[in-house]
Amino acid sequence: MPPKCERAPAASAAARTQPAWFTDRVRVTPVNADTLAEIATDHGASVLRGVRASGIASVSVPAGIDALTFIDELREDPRVARAGTMGMIRGAGNYDDQSMRASAHQWHLVASRAPLPGEYDLSGLVVAVLDTGVAYEDGTAADGTQHVVASSLSGVTVTAAHDFVNDDADAWDDHQHGTHIASLILSDGDVEGVAPGAQLMPLKVLDADNVGTEQDLADAILHAVDNGADVINLSLSFAPGYVPGLEVRDAIDYAADAGVVMVAAAGNDGLDVVTWPAASPAIVAVAAARPGEHNKPQESSWDNKSTYLADYSNRGGQIDLTVAGGGADHDRTSDGVLDGMVAETINLNDPSTTGLWVYDGTSQAAAVVSGAALQLLASGASPDQVAVALQYEAFIDGYANDSWKEGAGAGGLNLEKVLEAIQDQKPEVAPRGHIAAGVLPYLRTKGSKQKTSVRAEAVISVVDEDGDPITYGTVYASIWTDTETTLHTCNLGSSGTCNVNGQWINENDSAAPTAFAITVDGWHDDTAMVRVGKAMFATDGGEILLSAMADEPALDGAFLAYYFDGTYDPQFGNKVAESYAIVDRGTGLSSSPLGVLFRPEALEAAATITELEVDLDGTGLSSSPLGIMNVQLMTLDGSGLSSSPLGFSAITLAAIDGTGLSSSPLGFHPVQMHQPTSGNGLSSSPLGLTGNPILLGPGEAISIDLTGMAFEGVLLGTGAVSDEGYEIASQIAGSGATDVGMTSSSTSGTSGTGTTLEDATL
Repeated sequence: MPPKCERAPAASAAARTQPAWFTDRVRVTPVNADTLAEIATDHGASVLRGVRASGIASVSVPAGIDALTFIDELREDPRVARAGTMGMIRGAGNYDDQSMRASAHQWHLVASRAPLPGEYDLSGLVVAVLDTGVAYEDGTAADGTQHVVASSLSGVTVTAAHDFVNDDADAWDDHQHGTHIASLILSDGDVEGVAPGAQLMPLKVLDADNVGTEQDLADAILHAVDNGADVINLSLSFAPGYVPGLEVRDAIDYAADAGVVMVAAAGNDGLDVVTWPAASPAIVAVAAARPGEHNKPQESSWDNKSTYLADYSNRGGQIDLTVAGGGADHDRTSDGVLDGMVAETINLNDPSTTGLWVYDGTSQAAAVVSGAALQLLASGASPDQVAVALQYEAFIDGYANDSWKEGAGAGGLNLEKVLEAIQDQKPEVAPRGHIAAGVLPYLRTKGSKQKTSVRAEAVISVVDEDGDPITYGTVYASIWTDTETTLHTCNLGSSGTCNVNGQWINENDSAAPTAFAITVDGWHDDTAMVRVGKAMFATDGGEILLSAMADEPALDGAFLAYYFDGTYDPQFGNKVAESYAIVDRGTGLSSSPLGVLFRPEALEAAATITELEVDLDGTGLSSSPLGIMNVQLMTLDGSGLSSSPLGFSAITLAAIDGTGLSSSPLGFHPVQMHQPTSGNGLSSSPLGLTGNPILLGPGEAISIDLTGMAFEGVLLGTGAVSDEGYEIASQIAGSGATDVGMTSSSTSGTSGTGTTLEDATL
């Protein structure tokens, strides 16, 4: 008898043992693809997979050297544009008249209020399933393995199939995860999908062990977009905290710009961390629910309030919905079958036969939402409506308002109500347009020398697509340390800003975190949650600082940081501990607003700091001389960085004194430069910006003309990203240098162990 789908107790990411990236290969983006073989040979390596659409190649790690050291070596080669770790991805797994259902055990169809087959014409829509492949046709592989089509998928139209693992056109399943996912979306037979009638694009990015590379993921996303996918299902995840390379994020941006709906699993680690790619604001992130004690699959009055967040499911402020994913360790529905998700798939690692299998996981929940997205598109919804429309009436039918505080998003899916709202053209499901946020972290302190406490706080500013402050609704943000991630909320006021506050910690405690990362996960107005893009505010003070930095040779290539000297700060209205703050200013649309905050202790082993005076004159202002600003020129290198998963060897920060000019009318203080209402009395100057927002996505171009401004270089040139292509705050947070974000020993599959239906009873 196959094992039940039991889950281990939730553990911290650091306690996990499976790797976040491959140790035997790295990703390389050559300047010229024709030189790849030469590069590999010269470094004693070999090409495992050549350059494809994403620009990434896979190169082996030579004997006698570790992957991270090899990355540093490659980055010194002028023929190499970028090099980095090769991230590892893993698969993440109503109706009164039940006689109209092929299986009475598909409780998720009832819980999600899925429509009857044929209600909408889905034949022109395509869903790309990026997974272990699909049993979509009969055939014989080159090694003689026999493959059969799953009977419930035999009528599905297949388009643009491709196997990125083996680099051929036969995207057959040799595991079983991918077919199970496709069956949940499209089946029409012994089991029923949420969206039967749509076309299938099977794209194999995971191997027979349910493992794949970020190279194949990036290439497959590009392939899906270029071949007409309307929905991309990503029932897979990176390790908790792992941020994929620029190529994956570029592929996500490409799909978002093309109007493709992307749905991803939150991950099955039982953590307060939403894994990539679900963590991207361009993607619908799905957590998993399991049924309560009293729900029966044959009852039309299914009570979603008894459906609750599964213990294995990741959660957090980036979750959009918590949808049926199953709980295959109980039979709370009392139907004689474990409460996983019933679908057809091949038998484990045996593609010559198929059967009905019970899986649970955020993978399965994502498949339900992908099917729902297809139904919405077929009913007339536009792609930019889908993420918000899926949440319609989820509060009422699911978890109520508490779901946001629990990191469960809007709650459960009520597809029946969503489709009605689309048909009625209700304003609640109209496209909301662009919403962007800026974040400024700081470290508040209190107490005496004997007992000093600190806590991470942040000022968050939110603007609409016109750059006007949003003065209502709730902001959801996450504060990360090396040991935990916590979800926080704040309510916007008349200024369009609010503060989130972390927990007080004893600064003298040797275990106290030395660094924090703060992400702005979303905004909601009690109707739906909107994932936010990034915003900057183009104050005169900011322009002057950046112009002065550009004119100072010693600051060439330096990134702007703020230094707080440990004194009372009138702008914050509190004493601010000695600390440094950095925020992302890059134009990548696929990541959330991010600020990184670290105490001097975090730099002890990796920083060289020198004092520098920067002349603020000559920046184009017609006002009186501006004088001199003191800058800490900080070079971060050595231990903690050279061994980081991103593999960079050094970065340079220009740490501007955040408190020294707080009374200046020019708006030099960080608070003045991070709020949409940052007027500074210089509207008649040649710069004349007075706090205009610069919106950085998702889905929006930069909203003001930056020609000739220092902001142009920061956002579009050298100041936006490092030479490796990473925004600097993301690079520091993901590096391990500040003990924020990811760990090198964390990953988890995003689907449970499958159990055959006939053996699934308790």
